Amino acid sequence: MHRPTLLLLALLTLAALHPVAARPAAVSPDSVAPPDTASADTTTDNAALLWAERAATARRQVREDLAALTPHLRTAALTEAYDLFAAERVAATAVGVAPLAFPEAAASLVDEQRGIVESRFSSVVARGRRLLPMIAQALTRRGLPQELKYVAVIESALNPAATSPAGAAGLWQFMPATQAQFGLTSRTVRDPARSTDAAVRFLDGLGQRFNGDWQLALAAYNCGPARVSRLVSAYRARTGETPTFWDLRASLPRETRDYVARFIAAVQHFEGDANA
Repeated sequence: MHRPTLLLLALLTLAALHPVAARPAAVSPDSVAPPDTASADTTTDNAALLWAERAATARRQVREDLAALTPHLRTAALTEAYDLFAAERVAATAVGVAPLAFPEAAASLVDEQRGIVESRFSSVVARGRRLLPMIAQALTRRGLPQELKYVAVIESALNPAATSPAGAAGLWQFMPATQAQFGLTSRTVRDPARSTDAAVRFLDGLGQRFNGDWQLALAAYNCGPARVSRLVSAYRARTGETPTFWDLRASLPRETRDYVARFIAAVQHFEGDANA
């Protein structure tokens, strides 16, 4: 089989199998309702529709072609094509609400959270040298924003053994139900690589669920996707428009109200104001 054919089949296989089968059903593309094109931002809708169309086309093609690809050839082709597929995924999903954007009225909140980040998390630099490159690589494979690695900073201060009073555990502070959802146990949730794999799958699904609005996705990571989805639906019904995190902030739990600002502050602190 020629190399171009292997690459094509690999890309189709990745689009049809890896992003879909690896996710739990609750957040897979097939379980996400189509965007509300009458009310959602046009740019965000186009990104979601583009990815949905690509995935659907790939799944149809793979059903026809995959049988001709032996396991050995498929493994080789997938390895060779993975980076190319990730780049395509970035191009399809890069639009939307930037993780670091915030209204001028929220500047004081971000400044307040930056003070908290500087006092609580500056000691994570040593851990970061070991863990952040691994997290960055996992995000790249999924075509997700690199800034999302700082979720692990604000969740656990990059401590794989961290446990909260509420029962959240590990680098990404998964509650027991979320651990089970992604196939983790009380032991494996403390494994940085395995928990990071679960975290990027979870974040990937949240990004799709909220049509590329990463701030809504982060709010959902903190307080649960069902709660944020209900607030989004209520806002749309009331106004005819799709809300941002800042539109919903007053209706979110106290911890979640500060979560996105803390995330932005962490990126500013560790990356520098030039990236904010």
